[in-house]
Amino acid sequence: MAAAAGFNLLRPSQTDAAVTPLSDASVTPQIDSRRTLIVTARDSTSVALIAFDENRLLGHLDLGLEPRELRVSDGGVLIAAADRHSHQLAFAELATQKVRHVDLPNRPTRLVVSPDGATLAAIDDDSGQIALIEFGSRRITLCFQGPAHIRAVIFSPDAALLFVGAGTVQGVAIFDLASGRLAATIDSPPVVDLVRSPNGREGFAITADGEHSILHLDLKSRAILGRITGRPAAAVFTTGFGRYLLLPDPDAGTMTIASVQSLQPGPLLAAGAGVSTAYSAWFDTVALVPSAPAHKVFVYDLEAGRKEGVIALGGRPGFGSTSPEGDKFYLPVEDSGEVVVIDTRDRRQVSTISVGGVPVRAVLAAGYGICH
Repeated sequence: MAAAAGFNLLRPSQTDAAVTPLSDASVTPQIDSRRTLIVTARDSTSVALIAFDENRLLGHLDLGLEPRELRVSDGGVLIAAADRHSHQLAFAELATQKVRHVDLPNRPTRLVVSPDGATLAAIDDDSGQIALIEFGSRRITLCFQGPAHIRAVIFSPDAALLFVGAGTVQGVAIFDLASGRLAATIDSPPVVDLVRSPNGREGFAITADGEHSILHLDLKSRAILGRITGRPAAAVFTTGFGRYLLLPDPDAGTMTIASVQSLQPGPLLAAGAGVSTAYSAWFDTVALVPSAPAHKVFVYDLEAGRKEGVIALGGRPGFGSTSPEGDKFYLPVEDSGEVVVIDTRDRRQVSTISVGGVPVRAVLAAGYGICH
């Protein structure tokens, strides 16, 4: 594939790190990647591996760099991690615990995985340089120059296009991944967040206009299907089955639940200061919204459109993940060095898993690292 002008295609420099065994010597070497939770920690190059069916810590795997960005390949076979300041990516095989470092021609500050989990986009947000990597072989297939000051990126459903929102672009820039060239633009104010719906055909964006409008996009026709105005949000989150949008507002300390079908927002719901992420679970019936300043998780009934309760935490929450079945939510708590387990059917905390350090992010190995 050809590279766009200004960003030459380079071959990766690969080094095999010594096989890094899990720190718990009593653990069997067999790891079911589809039933594994990966937990990163602040100022640590090691990740904790948890068998989440048993709520059991398997041990720690040293990646050789601090994984401030972490994504997972199709089926959870490989994880990729970047520290956001070097030109290196760390790739780790969960089954063998073998780690390999790959040198990139850019400095990846953002990692995005294609819908099929086969392609990884390593992006330098500031410069706009983008490298595409075949996840399985760790081979760089394309490097090209995107817009500077990137704020949001998603793949098209077939991974043939990359949709990019940036401070230097009016609207959403669409790049052809066969050539790395700009193919089209969706006209709107600059975009500060961009997510793909679960069906893959639609997207939602937050614009940087005065109202921070939420745009409903058709990713195939590149048309704007509708918009929500007057509900500021830090980010937009789609629920697992795509029925609702979750819109936390950290400044006002509120949450809005919007129906995707009608694109109509419900009432403003009380939350807490600093709410900026939201998760859905149990067949799109419950939403969980952590507040770092309040040390709490706010729980919402999505069908009733109301706040249902609050779960107190023993410290500052990080970024969590919902189990594949949607019945459990795993949330790192920085101050306690634990991962809290919440039963999403009963909507209460049921367990904790001690991982040590300052855990900040929990990613399911089979979940492609998506928390949006």
